[in-house]
Amino acid sequence: MAVPDSTLAIDQRLVALGDVVERMGSVLVDLEANPARVLLPTAPLTGVTASSWAETDAQLTLLWQLYPVARDAVSRMTVERGTRQALDATERSHLAAELTGPCVTLDAELSAAIRDSGAVSIDLPAPCSLDQLTAVFDVLHQRVATALGDVERVWDRLLPSLTAFDQELTEIEAEAAAQGARPPNDVAVTRRSIERLRARAAGDPLDLDLDELEIVRASVLRAHQAVTGVNTSGARHGELLAEAAVVLDAIEADLADAEEARAEAVQKILGADALPSITDEQELARQMRVELDRLEASTDDDGQTANRQLDRLVQNCTRLHDRVGQMRALVSSGVVQRDELRRRLEGYRVKAQAAGRAEDLELDAHYRQANDQLYVAPCDVDAAARAVDAYQHAVNRRPAPEDRR
Repeated sequence: MAVPDSTLAIDQRLVALGDVVERMGSVLVDLEANPARVLLPTAPLTGVTASSWAETDAQLTLLWQLYPVARDAVSRMTVERGTRQALDATERSHLAAELTGPCVTLDAELSAAIRDSGAVSIDLPAPCSLDQLTAVFDVLHQRVATALGDVERVWDRLLPSLTAFDQELTEIEAEAAAQGARPPNDVAVTRRSIERLRARAAGDPLDLDLDELEIVRASVLRAHQAVTGVNTSGARHGELLAEAAVVLDAIEADLADAEEARAEAVQKILGADALPSITDEQELARQMRVELDRLEASTDDDGQTANRQLDRLVQNCTRLHDRVGQMRALVSSGVVQRDELRRRLEGYRVKAQAAGRAEDLELDAHYRQANDQLYVAPCDVDAAARAVDAYQHAVNRRPAPEDRR
């Protein structure tokens, strides 16, 4: 590059890079303080969220490894700049080459971990410039921040809403008791739905459909109206029709997902052909859709009778929705577990590389055995889990000096 025409240009570039390094440090501190980052490592994760966290945790490790590389490079250049009031042309040329050109060589393990993470499309040369290193850092940071933000948004919206619904149900029970009446059946059904959503939020928040909150909200409203009797028959009819349609739409979407997941599992997971069929649930959903269409088209003047029929239909739909959700989780569990094991295997591979054990022969044998188990169809998930566990234990076991290669 052309020699900068002043020492000021060199100093300005050094200040700018110092600001970049300071920002990188602040970013890492913010990520560590993120509520999702604090809670996810100890949460009983499953499914989509478990896979996402394994990948995110590995990327966060890479961020912490890149930061000191950039920090040390800028510190070294600052020392080279010294406190001289002015630099001569040779000094300016040397510093300019480092400040804008290749100046950092990552160790082989870190370079391999970045490449194997699959998160960065930028191919870092060896050596690379600070601008190139910063670009990789920014991409990884965006991936980590997005993953944590997705979990945090689900928790922030879902959990307070479920607490509020639970409180409303308690108030409905108290109101029914004051009237000398039993609480509506919707109270017990809705409480079960709330607990199911809480359990799913704890284990796999990223697999939750937040539209399910609307189903719970409608059930709470229905229980409240059953106690207070504030709705007219006509208005109640419209609300029940709308609620039944929402739940049926959710059932049909879940059935389509379950059918696709079962077909995938049969191809990819050993023993998946023994999974239960969803034919009975599909037929029930079809019958419920026919019943809903009949009630919607009905011109029967007896609104209360129609509403009772609709109320039963909504309750049956809610129960079927719960059942289909459980079946969808069951038929997809094999593929989800296999994918989770793949992520865990790669996460521990990154950890091994970061620990300088990329050439450990024992680890390599464990890794290849687990990798071979996970990338064959049909996959024996139980055998693969044992192989990944063996690799994980080998990575966590501190090798004796004579074991290192």
